[in-house]
Amino acid sequence: MHLFWVKNLKIISQMLNQIQELSQEIASLKSQLDNLILYWFEKGEKDCSLRLQPQYPDNQWYMSGYYDKEYQLEINSSLNQV
Repeated sequence: MHLFWVKNLKIISQMLNQIQELSQEIASLKSQLDNLILYWFEKGEKDCSLRLQPQYPDNQWYMSGYYDKEYQLEINSSLNQV
């Protein structure tokens, strides 16, 4: 009976280690995704500031940044009217 518990504890310990490794990998991938989104968003904002036509219309993060610049201008002009 004792051997049964020892084996189970080893299996549980291995599973916990794998869960921890997967959690770290997921956190790393989320961070990479955040950086990638920020890169494309800022690229879109920059192109809009330079009055360029959208260069990556199929990239949702690029287009969000591209149109965000216009949205910020609309907010600023609305605030100035108040």
